[in-house]
Amino acid sequence: MSDQKVSPETRDRIVDLRRRGESWVAIGLDGQVRLDRRTVKKVYEEWDRDQAAKDTREARLQLKRELMATHISDLVAFANSLVSALAVPTLDDACSGHEALESFLRSYVPMRDSQTPHVLQADERRLLERRNERLYKDLEMHTASIGVADIVGKYEVARDAWLDAKVELEERAEKLLTDRLRSEGEIGSALAARRGVVRRLAQGLSLAFADAVLRSGDPDPIMASFKQLGIRDSDVIRSAIRCYLRNDRIYVEFLVGSRTVTIEGADDGMYMTLGKVLDDTTQAVVGGPGAVDVEARLDHALASMMDCNYELQVVFDNMTLRSLILDTRCDHCPV
Repeated sequence: MSDQKVSPETRDRIVDLRRRGESWVAIGLDGQVRLDRRTVKKVYEEWDRDQAAKDTREARLQLKRELMATHISDLVAFANSLVSALAVPTLDDACSGHEALESFLRSYVPMRDSQTPHVLQADERRLLERRNERLYKDLEMHTASIGVADIVGKYEVARDAWLDAKVELEERAEKLLTDRLRSEGEIGSALAARRGVVRRLAQGLSLAFADAVLRSGDPDPIMASFKQLGIRDSDVIRSAIRCYLRNDRIYVEFLVGSRTVTIEGADDGMYMTLGKVLDDTTQAVVGGPGAVDVEARLDHALASMMDCNYELQVVFDNMTLRSLILDTRCDHCPV
């Protein structure tokens, strides 16, 4: 009799009566049960084991859902910060594309860890970097079909090209300044001998040129394109420079980057000479041989960086990225 089949209705009645505290004998005598004590006990114990297993499976599924939700939130927050890190660099930023990515991986801290000390110990910094490297690898795996790694690679190449063109522009400006100063007699030669001053002036001129290229671009990343400066009179560059004499000092202010070059021991003659040389050099930087080429290189690099950044924004859109993560697996997805 203990091996006989019991209907779901009878099993439910047994469970209900047992939960009310009824004995095995009393349950067996119930009009809806009518089974011996041993069968009643066996039916209940089998139900109890099944329920425990079911509860365990539900608990595991709930834990997996919670872990997956955390995994997705971590990757979405990381991706959004990565987009900001791989944007058009500031004019003073001299980090290469690879250095920009590495800097982000060394410094990214999730919002939930905002209480993390600003000064970390060496082992803490290494742990932070390893976690970020893992997040980046997971993000690459989840977005493999989109080719995010390729987009980041294109961004790094474009950023390097932007920096190379800026360095070439600065070197060209420094040579032009030096040559023109030396052609202005004793006063100009004395200024040319101040290599640090000439270098800072060249840096200011190159930043003003690069800024003009930046401002010539279409702000819409989808339409990223750039028009030729066409500044044969150098007005755009010259408008970013202010030069004046005060208390035996020449001040050359570059509005771009808020740089000021100070030349001490100056007089009217030196001031007039420097002003003329700056005008001539600015004209040569913008309109001389090689100007169109370096401008085109800056244009192309800038447009490419903007395009890559926009592509990342599209891929890392909240709903798009969440869908990609749910449809794919990485090494750290909850199992």
